[in-house]
Amino acid sequence: MDIVTCALGHANSADDYFCTTCGLAIGDEHPGPQPVVGAADPPRTSRQWLVPVIALGVLVLVGLAFVGYQATRQKVATLRVTMSLFNGFDPCSVGLGYIDIPGATVVVEADGDIVGSGNLSRYGDEMGGACVFTALIPNIPSDKSIYTLALGRSSRGTLTSTQSELSAANWEWGITLGD
Repeated sequence: MDIVTCALGHANSADDYFCTTCGLAIGDEHPGPQPVVGAADPPRTSRQWLVPVIALGVLVLVGLAFVGYQATRQKVATLRVTMSLFNGFDPCSVGLGYIDIPGATVVVEADGDIVGSGNLSRYGDEMGGACVFTALIPNIPSDKSIYTLALGRSSRGTLTSTQSELSAANWEWGITLGD
C-alpha cells in the first residue's frame, strides 16, 4: 500500500482523496488558514433604528421622573393674612393698646407643626374706617387639616381654621381687632 501525505505532512493511504487527520484534499498545496465551516460572518444589519429607540427611551425615563416628582411634590399655597384694626378714631393712629400690631410676627402651624412665619406690614392702609396690615406667608402646605395662627405677643392668643375654610377663602385669613 502506497503512503501519501497531505500538504501538512500527515500520512494517508493512496486511495484517500482527503487527509484522515486534517481533512485537506490530498495533492493540494498548503492552503493557509481555512475558514471554519458554518462560521460565516452574520449578515450586517443597519443600526439606524438604534438612535431613535435610545432617544425615545430617554424621553420616557425623563417623563416618568417628572411625573414621579410631581406626585411627591408637596402642594403649597401663599397665605395672605390681613389684620383690620378698628381703634374708634383715626384708623391708622396706633394707640398703646395696639403698638405691637405694626410689623408683628405671624406664625402659622399646620396640624401642630410650624410651617411658616412672616411679619405684618409696618404701616397700615386705611380702608373703611380700619387700618389694614398685611402679611404674605409663602409655601404653606395646603393639604393639612387644621391651621393655627399666632399674632404678635403671646397675649393676643391664637386663631384656628380648617383647610376647607382657608381654601374657600383663597388662602386669605382675615383678622379683626378693636371696636
